[in-house]
Amino acid sequence: MRSASGHVEYFLVLYEDTDAEHMANLAAVEHLAGIERLNQLKSEFITLVSHEFRTGLVGIQGFSEMIRDADLPMAEVKSYAGDINNDAERLNRMINDMLDLDRIEAGRLVLRKEAGEKSISCCAPR
Repeated sequence: MRSASGHVEYFLVLYEDTDAEHMANLAAVEHLAGIERLNQLKSEFITLVSHEFRTGLVGIQGFSEMIRDADLPMAEVKSYAGDINNDAERLNRMINDMLDLDRIEAGRLVLRKEAGEKSISCCAPR
C-alpha cells in the first residue's frame, strides 16, 4: 500500500504451500499407473486362460465328434475317450488352480512351506 505521497508504507505477501497438494497429485498418478498395470496384467491373464480353455475344449469337442460320427473300432473309441478324459482333467485342474488363487487373494487360503518339505501345502487361515 502506498501513502498519499507515493511511498510504500506496507505490502502484503501471500504464500500458499503447495507441497502437500503436489505430493498428493504424485501419489494419485502413481496409484493410477499401478491400476493401469494391474488392468493390463488382468487382460493378459484372461487371454492366456481363455486360450488354455479353448485348447482343452477343442480336443474334447474334436474327439467326441469323431466318436459320434465315425464308425470306429472299440480300441480307437477308448483311446479317444481317454484323450477326452485327459483334457477334461486338465481343464478341471486349471479351474481349481484359479479358484485357489482367488481364495489366496481373498485371504481364505494360506500357503505354507513346511521345513524340509519340497512342496507347499494349503490350508484355511487360522
